[in-house]
Amino acid sequence: MDEFVVLRRDPVTNGMCYGVDDEGSPRRINQTVLQDVIATWPVAPTTPDNILSLLQKSRIAVLCSLAGRELLMDGVLSALHAVEAALRQRIEASGESVSNRHGKPLAWGDLFQRAVSLGLLEREPDDLLDYGRNLRNRLSHPSQVMYLPYAAALPLIETSHRLVARLYATGDNLTAATTR
Repeated sequence: MDEFVVLRRDPVTNGMCYGVDDEGSPRRINQTVLQDVIATWPVAPTTPDNILSLLQKSRIAVLCSLAGRELLMDGVLSALHAVEAALRQRIEASGESVSNRHGKPLAWGDLFQRAVSLGLLEREPDDLLDYGRNLRNRLSHPSQVMYLPYAAALPLIETSHRLVARLYATGDNLTAATTR
């Protein structure tokens, strides 16, 4: 039998907002708002399971962040890991190497350059993904717990979903993300 668990909401998230409603008023963060936002993030059905799992983890972390705001950073990190894994897999699938001439794994920026040169992406990452790369590096080697507001974290996770979906899209086959 499945068990339903109720967690106490992190009081810091109570007053946080993300986006605006139909009347232009800030939307207070709650589970429904987060589920609505997540539902707009695309996922290509052809995305490999390992990458889908990383994206799924990022979406679950977004919802769990209501109980612990530090989990939002875990969602960002998982989404950025999904981007990196997708880039590496797509580059390798094209027959190219994901290593530099010294045999070391390509750095974030070099992965994007290689993906662009192979026609997997149209352009190199924008400032948001570059900011995400810096965050990923800091999150991978933390000295303390880091926090990010929804207004910064959700666009990073959404952009990661969109980039991965673009890498695995075959026509108009994108579906909305779910938390299942």
